[in-house]
Amino acid sequence: MKAFHNKWFVFFSMMFLFKPGVLSGISSLGVIDSLFDIMRILLCFICSLLLIKSAIPVNKASIVLGLIACNEVWKILSSLINGTSYTDWGSTLNVFGISIFTYLALRQSTKAFFKGGSLLLGSYVVINTLTVFLFPNGMYASSMYTMNFFLSYRTAWFVFYLEAAFLCLLNNELYPSKEAKSWLVFVLVCEYLSMIKVWTATGLLCITLGLLLVYLWKKKRIPSFSVKAIILVEMVLCAIIILFHMQEKFSFLIVGLLKKDITFSQRVRIWNNALNAVLKSPWIGYGAMNTSRAVNILGYGVNHAHCYYLNTALYYGIIGLGLGLYTIYYAFSGQATNKIEQSVEYINLGMLISLMTAFQVESMMSIGYYLCMMYIVVAYLNSKKQLLTTF
Repeated sequence: MKAFHNKWFVFFSMMFLFKPGVLSGISSLGVIDSLFDIMRILLCFICSLLLIKSAIPVNKASIVLGLIACNEVWKILSSLINGTSYTDWGSTLNVFGISIFTYLALRQSTKAFFKGGSLLLGSYVVINTLTVFLFPNGMYASSMYTMNFFLSYRTAWFVFYLEAAFLCLLNNELYPSKEAKSWLVFVLVCEYLSMIKVWTATGLLCITLGLLLVYLWKKKRIPSFSVKAIILVEMVLCAIIILFHMQEKFSFLIVGLLKKDITFSQRVRIWNNALNAVLKSPWIGYGAMNTSRAVNILGYGVNHAHCYYLNTALYYGIIGLGLGLYTIYYAFSGQATNKIEQSVEYINLGMLISLMTAFQVESMMSIGYYLCMMYIVVAYLNSKKQLLTTF
């Protein structure tokens, strides 16, 4: 496993695991797209063998790895119980590949992982920003969207941008240097330039919120929150928006700043259809659905509910949603005992609030599997607090 100690090995391995959308979107890149798929399958196979052969200590990181596996197994079971065939094997493979690779890489060398990972995802942000300005009308069109760039459509950027900021922040905190700080600033500037250029309100609002909270906490301007409180507030907020349509009280913000109508571009009606369907099968959901069945339930030509919480409950029931939320809760729960641990905790919690706020209006259906990397990283740092004193 000496290869994991090299940041370039981490860089290129993550490049295959975090495949940019442009490879699947442009037909002329089909050969490269197939190469990425082959390499990803090979990486998953090799990492799985390495995991089986290695001694697995029982700690927060390994338990979160198990919880992520349980989430994927439940998706398959929910589909089988509903009599539908589970077809999302590609996403499941990505989840296992990214999770196991992240777990093994962190165990071997946290420094190589953070340096290689922040360089790779940061580079994706920079390249995506260049394509936004070089191709203002988009690089290619898909069946769903006409303006797609290096990282696909603008709503798909959020997970890449959030995890790039996450790794760059941690790399700068744990291994401070002029290069790490400069790269962090450059990546964040690129994120904002591209999001403002195409105006992706959700990304702008949520990433700004997370970064602002990290800054205020580190400056001791406001008190921090517990993970339990964050999840509880987010669930209450979700209920207020979906059940009581309280977004109408903030029409000045939604229409004036976010440039959306108060129905969130028909999302309220989609939420109502999804909620009615959830109430008919609350515990196990409907399992993996093909596009036509999902559109038939939700209406308006969409196959997802534009809300992670509601969409997960629709597809995999309260059990699936509960598993997902418990995985987040367990991974992010921890108690800082010194200044460095506190700074790391602030970054983790800031990114968590950013993520869970975005969950309110985005389903993360097509790219949500990339988030397992963040869960493993946070859990590993929380299970290795003694290491933080040496950084």
